[in-house]
Amino acid sequence: MCIRDRTVSEENIMLRVQLLCREIEPLTVVKDIKFTYSSKKETIKGWCDEELLEIILLNLLSNAIKYCKVNGTVKVTIDTQFLGANELPKMSPMEGNYLCCTVEDTGVGIHDEEIQKVLQPFYRAENIVSKRGDWEGTGVGLNWVARLIYLHHGYLDIRSEVGVYTAVSFYLPIDKFQYRISELKPDIVNAPIVMNTLDIEDHHSNGIIFPTQSSYSKPVTAQDLSKKEWHILVVDDISEVRQIVTEAFNDEFHVHSAAN
Repeated sequence: MCIRDRTVSEENIMLRVQLLCREIEPLTVVKDIKFTYSSKKETIKGWCDEELLEIILLNLLSNAIKYCKVNGTVKVTIDTQFLGANELPKMSPMEGNYLCCTVEDTGVGIHDEEIQKVLQPFYRAENIVSKRGDWEGTGVGLNWVARLIYLHHGYLDIRSEVGVYTAVSFYLPIDKFQYRISELKPDIVNAPIVMNTLDIEDHHSNGIIFPTQSSYSKPVTAQDLSKKEWHILVVDDISEVRQIVTEAFNDEFHVHSAAN
């Protein structure tokens, strides 16, 4: 499975999480699951790869809903936290502010000795395999999520009790200085253009052109793109998730879906 390089930009993280929760909430109705979202902050803004964040959260929510009991609860909580060097695992870049997001469900749970194993590719917990007809899957999803989180210089923590709950928390750095320049999404509209000095006719010019807003009549939106030129493949083993994602993008793109 191919994973692209991350490109981070300043985003309204709380808004993105809220919108994604609203889109997936209809899936909880089928199993009469109580779905809640909460945060201690009024707003959360920071630097992140918006696409990776959405993929991570969508996969965790899909798992939580799949393995939650009928009439159970799925909770999403987000917050920010300053973590010092002594509080971070070795793979994290440096101390600073982190997004803390937890997805918790009152589902089948995971045995303590299997918590680290479920992060391995194709591994499925024994209590899940024993009821394979109820919970189809390949065991790829959580491993993929972990790889995306590590790619984003973050880390995750899993807490669980069999038959009671599972809580998956992930932490992503959201300060700009925590990322290399090569990881920042280029600002095409406002970035200065550096010209080759041999091409400069005006010797009084420093060779740097600063674009003005008038150079661009309006930003390109999804509606401006031709539907015939862009295709999206949605892959998930939950048919309801595929349907929701397909409907979200169907107006702007050709959307294809497939089981995991």
